[in-house]
Amino acid sequence: MSPTGLRRALVAAAVMGAATNPARADDGRAWWVVVGTVSASHNRLTPSAEAELRRIETAARRCGVLTFQEFSNRFTLFARGQMVVAAGPFPNRARADAVASKTVPCISGAYVKNSLYKPE
Repeated sequence: MSPTGLRRALVAAAVMGAATNPARADDGRAWWVVVGTVSASHNRLTPSAEAELRRIETAARRCGVLTFQEFSNRFTLFARGQMVVAAGPFPNRARADAVASKTVPCISGAYVKNSLYKPE
């Protein structure tokens, strides 16, 4: 399995596991920390966008936040045409806010969003 496929499988498993958490919404949504985004027109990345994604992930990792990359169209309620660098899923906003606050010394602009993830 490719690294991207493995990441998707792990995120999907985490989302499925979070479905049993009573703090999670009944509609399957979860909380995500969006650490950064880059343009991904037609689900394609330029070399400079790929470099920016690596920079964002490296910065988040310096603060102890593990992230993954995914196209925004895999999330409901996310703007389309972006590659998202995110952490999660989290069962409640408080947990997501705590992770977002960890990123402050390393990268600016992280925010929390509630959404349903659709891996395929």
